[in-house]
Formats: sequence, C-alpha cells, structure tokens
Amino acid sequence: MELDLLLFARFYSVWVLGLVVCEMVLAIYGRLDWLASISLWLPAATAAQDLGRKHGKRARAALPKGAAWKYALPMTAVAICIQALVAALKAAVLPIWGLSASAVFAMLPPLYWLLSLVFYVSLIYLTIRIFLPSGVRHGMKLAQLEANKS
Repeated sequence: MELDLLLFARFYSVWVLGLVVCEMVLAIYGRLDWLASISLWLPAATAAQDLGRKHGKRARAALPKGAAWKYALPMTAVAICIQALVAALKAAVLPIWGLSASAVFAMLPPLYWLLSLVFYVSLIYLTIRIFLPSGVRHGMKLAQLEANKS
C-alpha cells in the first residue's frame, strides 16, 4: 500500500476545522459543549476509513498482515501535529473570551495533562488502526460492485 499522508492530512484537517467551527457555534449560540474526544476520534476514524477505501478500490487487495499497525504510526503523527496546531490556535483565541491558556492549564495538575495526552494519542492510534482496514474492505467491495456493473 502506498500511504498518502498528504491526502490523509487534508481530509483530517477538513474534519477538524469543521468540528472546531461546530464546537464554537454550539458554545456561543447554544451554550453547549461536547467531549474533546469527539474532535479527536471522528476525524481520525473518517480520514483512515477514506484513505483505506481509496486504497481498497484502487488495489483491490487487503492490507498485508501487520500493515495497519505499521501505517497507523505515521498517520497518528500527522494527526497529532494537526491537533497541536488547532490547540495553539484555540489558545490564541481564548483571550477573546476573557480566558488565558495558562489559566486553563493551571486548573488541573500536570499528571492529568500527561495522562490525557497518552490517552488521546492512544485513542487516535487505535482508531486509525481499526478504521484503515475497514476502509480497505469497503473499497474492495465497491470495486467489485463496479466491476459487476460493467
């Protein structure tokens, strides 16, 4: 499988930005908030599924044994970089609402932040690992259906 990290990054970024906009609109107008894990999990799941689907449709072959674990590492690194950029942008916007990033971080002990980081990185990694082969299988089925139509 040729791993197209740029395609993954674009798809992931679109999902993250869309969720950030939804989150801000809900926070401002609806006075609602959602779990941060949704903003991490959903883009990882959809981007991995999409990349796998495109590979399955093109290659018409399943991933080699252990490939999903191997490919999940660089995809997780890309996802973490994008999430770090979004977190920096959110920290830059916090003063508009009268908050500071340092005040938010000071609310909880450093061990909490470390454990949260480990949890979220693991969540992204396992999500990609699960949804990448699922997307490949879906793409193979789509390719088979298209071949049967013609």
